[in-house]
Amino acid sequence: MKEHNGVFSIEYKRIENYTMKCRLYPNKEQALKIDAILHGLRVAHNVTMYEMKHHNPAITNSKEGVYWPDFKKMSKAKWLNWLRDNYPLKLPIAKMGLVP
Repeated sequence: MKEHNGVFSIEYKRIENYTMKCRLYPNKEQALKIDAILHGLRVAHNVTMYEMKHHNPAITNSKEGVYWPDFKKMSKAKWLNWLRDNYPLKLPIAKMGLVP
């Protein structure tokens, strides 16, 4: 911060992107929760891809026989509730980062 006539100004400097490696050492309970969350996300992704491949109108758009994914529909509560109802998991999907 620099002061000029009693007024402070902030200067921003660009920092190059860099990666930082981080290693987690979860205990058994935390590891089970992490695995359950990743499993739920994997199931949600795979089911969504399957339904998209089979032209489910809840998550695709079509025009003149051509289908493409509608990511806005996929992020809506209606689709997430359908996933919860048809593919119940040990943990609700809402706790896995898929909250609309």
